[in-house]
Amino acid sequence: MAWWRFPGLWGMSRLPAAAVAVMIIALEGGAVACPTGPVETVQVAEVISATELRLADGRRIRLAQLLIEPAAAGESAARIAAAAQRSVAEAVAQVGGRLAIRTLAARPDRHGRIPANVETPGRGGGWLQGRLVESGLAQVSALLDDPTCIGDLLRREAAARSERRGLWSTEIGTIWQAGDPGALAARTGHFAIVEGRIVSVGERRRRTYLNFGVNWVEDFTVLIEADDLPRLQAAGLVVGDLEGRWVRVRGWIRDDRGPAIRITHPGQLDIVGTR
Repeated sequence: MAWWRFPGLWGMSRLPAAAVAVMIIALEGGAVACPTGPVETVQVAEVISATELRLADGRRIRLAQLLIEPAAAGESAARIAAAAQRSVAEAVAQVGGRLAIRTLAARPDRHGRIPANVETPGRGGGWLQGRLVESGLAQVSALLDDPTCIGDLLRREAAARSERRGLWSTEIGTIWQAGDPGALAARTGHFAIVEGRIVSVGERRRRTYLNFGVNWVEDFTVLIEADDLPRLQAAGLVVGDLEGRWVRVRGWIRDDRGPAIRITHPGQLDIVGTR
């Protein structure tokens, strides 16, 4: 049960080559685009990776809201990353490199990339982000590039996870348990989806703590900074109601007197029940 206004729903082995082929074929179908807003037609000069394109005018575009594990993370990650890049390259080639983009920021990020929703025009075209996620070739990241489409992407991700498509049939798709802080601590610096029951809520002036254990210097914690709380409250979060709830949270594991994830927007936290 999602508490936020963008509805999100929630599903590990080596990925066979045949399964990768199925994922690529799936991308050839159209996907209804969520994006709205001004559209710009551009020419792609290079597919740098599955999530980054270089345009003929020199700009670099990042496919917003996607996370693909780097190939260096392991064999499954390398296979998924290669399949995702190949799929994007084939989709771009099919339309002669001419794409429609909807940029989500006026200025590039610190890596010189502009986040955007990217679509292939014409019959059989579609929203590249949606197609990658529903095919299990990408996860939904914890970056809030586009609040309008986060719910759509999470629904597509949930369907891919439920049917164990792509990365969801590998260790990349592991749902980590909040009750195993040792395993989470070993993931420090890495993206993770973590599931567990919130034991207590600590509200302080500068930060709110969602505690998943009683040992605050070892157990997993979700952090909400004071500056981020109004955004979450505007989406319907009532912090005091979270105690005892079973949730899934996504983000990058950090060391904050134990493993922790900071949440900054509603798409990172999904209430899945009470236990």
